[in-house]
Amino acid sequence: MTEFAAEVSSPDPLYFQQASMLMLAFRFKGTRKVVASKLMATTDFQTELSEHLPVLEKVYPDYDVNAVEIVSYQKGTFFYDPWPGGMKLVEAYRSQRSELAELVEAA
Repeated sequence: MTEFAAEVSSPDPLYFQQASMLMLAFRFKGTRKVVASKLMATTDFQTELSEHLPVLEKVYPDYDVNAVEIVSYQKGTFFYDPWPGGMKLVEAYRSQRSELAELVEAA
C-alpha cells in the first residue's frame, strides 16, 4: 500500500493549523447511525489512516467504510471535510487484504 499511498493526495496540513483537535471520521455503508473516529496524534493523514484501518477491521468486521472525513475543531466549532484520497487508501487496503487472503487459501 505504500507505493499507492505516494499517489494519493493528502490534505494540506496548513489548512488545519488553527485546529485544536483533528480526527478521522469513518462512515459505513448501509447505516447512518454507526460512525467511528480516531483522534489524530500528528498531521500525517496517510499514516494515521493506515495505522487505524486494521483496528476498524477488527472492531467493525461487518461494516464497510464508504466515506472518510477529517473533523477539525476550530474556535468552538466542528468542521467536517471529506477526504476522497482517504477512501482510495481504504480501497487499496481492502484489495491488499483480499490478495493476501487468496494467497493463504491457495497455500
